[in-house]
Amino acid sequence: FDPEDFDGPGEPLESDRPERTSTTAIEYQQEGSCERVYMSAANTDTGLEGGIFYSDDGGVNWTADTLNGASPLLKMPVNTLWTSEHTVWAGVGDEANNPAVSTETGIRARVSLCGSSAFWKPTCSSDPLVTQMQSEVVVAIDGVEVSGQHTVYVASEDTLYRGDLVSSGSGFCGWTFADVTPSATAELETVAVDTADADHAWVAFGNCIQETTDGGSTWTDYADSCQPEHEFVKKLVFDDLLAGTEDGLFAYAVPEAHSALLGLSAIGTLFSLARLRRRSREN
Repeated sequence: FDPEDFDGPGEPLESDRPERTSTTAIEYQQEGSCERVYMSAANTDTGLEGGIFYSDDGGVNWTADTLNGASPLLKMPVNTLWTSEHTVWAGVGDEANNPAVSTETGIRARVSLCGSSAFWKPTCSSDPLVTQMQSEVVVAIDGVEVSGQHTVYVASEDTLYRGDLVSSGSGFCGWTFADVTPSATAELETVAVDTADADHAWVAFGNCIQETTDGGSTWTDYADSCQPEHEFVKKLVFDDLLAGTEDGLFAYAVPEAHSALLGLSAIGTLFSLARLRRRSREN
């Protein structure tokens, strides 16, 4: 994938500075009749550019996805992707709050998994939380299916939503959403949910990770995060729990009564390399 293939006039990444384009998410869709790779991107030059791209041949060729309707250009900052057996969701909005702030916010959902049908902005006028969520910059989405029940957690910069699918085929009105934001938070960054338990989830903000085991009713600091020496967390993934920071990828291990942040290689080596990288950047 080369951003310069999509940075011309009328393209999703139109910019004089394609080097400011970054990949924000990669998701694999293997349901239905295709094996498709979805990738999202955002350009931080003006905060107006970004898009969703897909490949059906393992990344050899890429196509810019489109919007459903009369104006098909999908050109907006895309921060996150989530795929399930039913749909593809994208969280959009300008996280950097550039002066020319993008008016695009909320979630875009794909009409079909494998066809040419494109993304649209779902609404549900009977649910004020959907209206609120669709007006906010969405930074992270994670969901799970357990025993046929579908649950999703959606993080905007300030609010964490939990959605439970109660009626398929009804768009966003088929979901019941609740505000499950932890009481003591900074700007939300990422969310992850246990693949075997929809009530067990984590959310990160700053250098803090909080955990819920009751679907978001209560939250507690996770392990030894939230301490001054803890790294700032950029991404959470459940495989047990993995935390991505600016200094590397870390795994939480729980050998006894408490857990600690362990490097995926030897912990001393990993932190030494992290310090070397910081010094190299400073020099």
